[in-house]
Amino acid sequence: AIAQAWRPNAFLAAVVRGLDLHALPEGSLVDVGCGSGRDAVFLAQALKEAGVERPVIGVDNHGAALERTLALACSCGVSVRCVETNLRKSAAREAIFGDRFDASPSDDTDTGTKVALLHGCRFLHRPLLESAPDLIAPGGLIIYSHFMDPLDGPPLAPPFRPSRRLQRGELRRLFEESMD
Repeated sequence: AIAQAWRPNAFLAAVVRGLDLHALPEGSLVDVGCGSGRDAVFLAQALKEAGVERPVIGVDNHGAALERTLALACSCGVSVRCVETNLRKSAAREAIFGDRFDASPSDDTDTGTKVALLHGCRFLHRPLLESAPDLIAPGGLIIYSHFMDPLDGPPLAPPFRPSRRLQRGELRRLFEESMD
């Protein structure tokens, strides 16, 4: 067997390994800021191993990175749909789902534009996080990892600006409000 020369985000891997992927709601698994695709490909592999069919979508604004995502997916025998878009300049649902998105859906039964799992690693765009509850299918998940403010003193490594880091409790506050 050939050794795998890449690995997914450790936090994502730990969470996914503890999930029953069959229990995910209908919808896509979306990796925002997917870069070269290691996490999107990991998600596609995990679904395949579990025998669960859901689309995996990698979103990034760098076409060359998405080409590497597609090459990695192909070499691993899985499928990842890539979307080249700048989420900082467009609404998430329209950017991710393109012409499959109806700006005025009649109801929430269209799972083709729902997200079963939203993953982000080192991609902080607060408007995306604020819109996440509207993207996620009922029972869906958000798995997000990013830099956080240090407990005391200035950060020892980038990002140095507070606007580029999650504040302590920020995700909890954001999603608790959306759960009410």
